[in-house]
Amino acid sequence: MLRPILAAVAALVLVHALPAQNCAGGQTFFKNDVLPQIPGTHAVSVIQGLCEDEAIGAVFNVSGVGPTVRIKKASVGYMQAGGVNGTQALVNLRIYDGVTWAGGLPTLGPLVFDFEAATSGSIGVTSSGINEVDLINFDILINSGKAVVTWRMDFNPIGQCATGYPANFATDYPSGLANCNVLQKNLIFIQGQGWRDAATAMVGPIPLCPLYYAGNWLMRICAEPAGASTPFCFGDGSLATACPCNNFGLVGSGCDNSAGTGGAKLTTTGTVNPDTIVLTSTAELPTVLSIFLQGDAEVTAGVVFGDGLRCAGGSLKRLYVKNAAGGIVSAPDVGDPSVSQRSSDLGDPIPFGGTRLYQVYYRDPVLGFCPNPPGNSWNVSSGQRIVWQ
Repeated sequence: MLRPILAAVAALVLVHALPAQNCAGGQTFFKNDVLPQIPGTHAVSVIQGLCEDEAIGAVFNVSGVGPTVRIKKASVGYMQAGGVNGTQALVNLRIYDGVTWAGGLPTLGPLVFDFEAATSGSIGVTSSGINEVDLINFDILINSGKAVVTWRMDFNPIGQCATGYPANFATDYPSGLANCNVLQKNLIFIQGQGWRDAATAMVGPIPLCPLYYAGNWLMRICAEPAGASTPFCFGDGSLATACPCNNFGLVGSGCDNSAGTGGAKLTTTGTVNPDTIVLTSTAELPTVLSIFLQGDAEVTAGVVFGDGLRCAGGSLKRLYVKNAAGGIVSAPDVGDPSVSQRSSDLGDPIPFGGTRLYQVYYRDPVLGFCPNPPGNSWNVSSGQRIVWQ
């Protein structure tokens, strides 16, 4: 397999990805490359010899975020020689929990996320820029302190393996150093070999670095402490109680609604200490009234609640009342008390280590969708279980 010499190109690496450089509140930004967080125009290198069904990877040390970390965003640089914009390729994102090394060779830890397996689709990336994938709807947990983020090239429209691809994944060289002596940081998956340390990888007797590969992969992630929040209460058929009209939703979402969105899904961002938690329900009806509900006991089998299933039980508190916009609603908003403060204001101060359950119920006025009984004029999202510690 031929490995064309890497192509250095001055590229505006921000062209397609201004949002990719920003993490939400409570999240930590990590970058594998040496370019600025907002890159601007820099010389980077297109690794033209990386073929379809080969992959790149980076090892991110996320141990400082917390004992368990959730990955919320991932981004990768896809560039074309000459700084050409608009070329598109199809890639897959896989994330592993940890890596071990023996004899200079990596063994990746457990696979915790596969985009294609989770969505039945590939990711489209566009040159020349850093392309972002928002992972807010997935629960990607890292327990080892090392997040190994990998990107596989599924389909590259320009070029061929024998002669190279002028548009491909890229590194920060020559803006940064060649880094042929920086080990256990950048990975490459080579056909017939498997995963290798990119700094020491060889094809036959030829080392890749620095002639065919140099620098650090253009890869970034956003991560947050994950010990606080875990999703639960899905209307996808996984509970003992069925959705009231067999209106099952998508995997990980609530029961489906009259708009056929696949069910509302509740996610969280932020931390519990200090309390920066924000609850967000997606895939509701476009502009419906939504009520954020907190419980202090879990109904593990679920109970029919309107057109959906509720698992938040015990002493129930209506924390916030909001209107969705485009089927999305979040709370607390600017000017609202935090979740823990609002709970205390309603007579439920949350002790350290206390668990609370959260769901959002929302209006669904199409009574014929799930007639009463057993349905009603509202539905409810999936849930989030938060341990306040």
